[in-house]
Order: sequence, then structure tokens, then C-alpha cells
Amino acid sequence: QRNYPCDNFIYVYFGQSGQDLNATGELNFKKQLYQCMIGQALEIKQNIETRMSQNTFGIIVWQYNEIWPTGGWGSIEYGNPNFPGQVIGGRWKPLQYWYRNSIFADVMATCGKDGQCYVRNDSPRAFEGKLTFRSTSFADANVSVLLERSL
Repeated sequence: QRNYPCDNFIYVYFGQSGQDLNATGELNFKKQLYQCMIGQALEIKQNIETRMSQNTFGIIVWQYNEIWPTGGWGSIEYGNPNFPGQVIGGRWKPLQYWYRNSIFADVMATCGKDGQCYVRNDSPRAFEGKLTFRSTSFADANVSVLLERSL
């Protein structure tokens, strides 16, 4: 069944050109599901990074798991052993990988619309390394390096 609330995320992050969200079939379903999950991850990532850039503490992830395979807001889906074909024990959605790899990493960087960037270090050690700021076009997967700086 189509996930209408996700339409806006698909349009914002992937554009409206070439999108037929009413199309049917396995390929169209998988494309919409993938775009919905990536859109969800980008939306949550943006929200958390905005709060962290303002030095907000105590961010709670409250939509952690789903009890069925879905494109919903949970970051992990759990199956039921009484229903064949469902994943038992939890399968990570893209958002869960982003929690681990960037959103809740000890050192993270984010930039706002005004171009101001923040590096946050929650590690007990000082950070030394290189910041590379990249922009990715979802339309053609082109990656541009906008800034590189040693920290």
C-alpha cells in the first residue's frame, strides 16, 4: 500500500521530475520505499544535527522499532515468528546506520543553510583530523567537494 505521508519527503529530496508515485509494480514499490526511507533518514538527521549545532542535550530517539516490515518511521524492523518471511531479531533501516556512522558519532560535523558549519566533539579526547564538506545531488549522484580543512 502506498505511503502517502512520505510523498513530501520524496519530492523534497529526490525532486518531482520523473516521479510517478501512483505507479504500481515491484520496481516502483521498491523505489518509493527506498526513497521514503532515505528521506526519513535525511529528515531525522537534519533535525538532530540542527539541535546539536545549538548545543542541545538529551535528544531522545522515540521511533526506534517497527513490529512489521514497513517504510514507517522506525529505524529497525522486528518480525513476528508467527508470520513466515518476516525478519526476526531486527533489521536495520538506513536511519539506524546513520545513527551509528554520523548522527550519534563521537565527532560529527554539520552545516546550516547560512553556510555556517559546526564540528561537535563528544569524545573524551581532542580531535585532530580533516573536515571535508561535500554536497551530493540526489538527481544524478554527483558529489562535489565544497571545503577541505585541517582541524
